[in-house]
Amino acid sequence: MSALDRVKTDIERGDFGMARIRLMSYLDTQGYDPEVLNRLGQLCLDMHDPFEAGRFWLASSARGEDVDAAISVFLDRVGGGPWHVVSQLPRGVRLASLESYPDAAADRLRQFGLQEAILLGGKGVRTKPPSGGTTRSGTVAGIAFVTVGLAIFCAGLWSTASWLLRLLTGD
Repeated sequence: MSALDRVKTDIERGDFGMARIRLMSYLDTQGYDPEVLNRLGQLCLDMHDPFEAGRFWLASSARGEDVDAAISVFLDRVGGGPWHVVSQLPRGVRLASLESYPDAAADRLRQFGLQEAILLGGKGVRTKPPSGGTTRSGTVAGIAFVTVGLAIFCAGLWSTASWLLRLLTGD
C-alpha cells in the first residue's frame, strides 16, 4: 500500500491528523507535488485550520474562493516580508525556477512579491544568530551564572576565613 493509499484510508477512518502527517512526509521525501499540496490544503481546511491550508495552497495549483481566503489568512498571520513568508513554507515547495510551478502558483508568487525569496529558498532569512554571536537571553543567563558562582565562592571564602581565625585565636 502506497503512502497516498494510506492517506486515503486515514481520511476514510476520520484520522485527519495522521493523513496530514503522511502527506507532509510524502512532500518532504518526494519533493514538490502540486496535487499533494492541494490535498494538504483541503485537509487542513476540513480540519478548520485556514492558516495551514493557505500555507500549502500558496504554492499549489488550487484555485477558488476558499483557496484565496485561506492564503489571505496565512499571509496576514505570518506578516513580515517575502523572506519571512517563504521561511514558513515547506522546504519541498522551493523550486529552481518560477516556470516549474503551475500557472496558479506562479501567478500567486508574483502577485505577493515572493518570486525572488522562494527561488533563493528563503536564504535571506536569518534563523539564528551569526556564528560567534549570542542572544540576549544567553547573555543574561551567563551573567546570572557568573553572579551565582561568585556568591558561592565568597560564602565559601568567608566560611574558611572564619574557621581559620577561630582556629588561630583558640575560640
